[in-house]
Amino acid sequence: MARFRQTVVLEPVTRAWFDQAVGLCFDTLTEYFTGTGDPPAADTEYKLPDSATRVYLESWQQDGETAVRGWSVDVDGASVWSARLDSFGNPRTAALSGEFRARGFGIGWMSAMSGTAHVDLPTWWDGTVRKGVGPAITGQADQTFARGRGSIAVAPALGGRWQVTVSVAVRGRGLLRPLGAVALLFARVKINRQFRKVMTEFAQLWNEQVPTLRTRNQDELRELITTELIETTP
Repeated sequence: MARFRQTVVLEPVTRAWFDQAVGLCFDTLTEYFTGTGDPPAADTEYKLPDSATRVYLESWQQDGETAVRGWSVDVDGASVWSARLDSFGNPRTAALSGEFRARGFGIGWMSAMSGTAHVDLPTWWDGTVRKGVGPAITGQADQTFARGRGSIAVAPALGGRWQVTVSVAVRGRGLLRPLGAVALLFARVKINRQFRKVMTEFAQLWNEQVPTLRTRNQDELRELITTELIETTP
């Protein structure tokens, strides 16, 4: 098994600011789905502009649970995913899961990947003010030849900033587990270097952009969310 761990220091946001941003996401997504088809509600399905992606709303509530499922089939492969949030108005927990399989004769089983993640926001906010709090975000990912587990924990840092620690453990899986263990042994240094690079670049980007985001008013945030949604939607 190979283990990787990296800690970065991030500029903070307040819980009030975060909750406001989540609420704006609800308003923006509601407008987007309404423009795509019927107003969002339970048991509503949408076909996105790329013609390959469909989204199904199991439930859609501002002050209650929202559950969404989606699936897509294109030249690259097929994917399914689901997301669940206990409340847009008072977010506390969220859960994500997904699966992907590439298209192509004889390679589908080798490319199969799946993963889940769980977010516990009360634990996160508790961790921003005192040390020793456990991970607020946990997840796992499975691939044909490997299995990974990860967690993210936060602790207070100087100046009110956040000290965020990401931990990942990877091991071989299935009949090829011994071979995977050997491959991880030789690739450990390279993977660790890339892991640290990604974390460092993420922290730099976060610390550059978050201070500006915190100064934007509600209308500016709504416009930004709308722009990001349009640009990232196929």
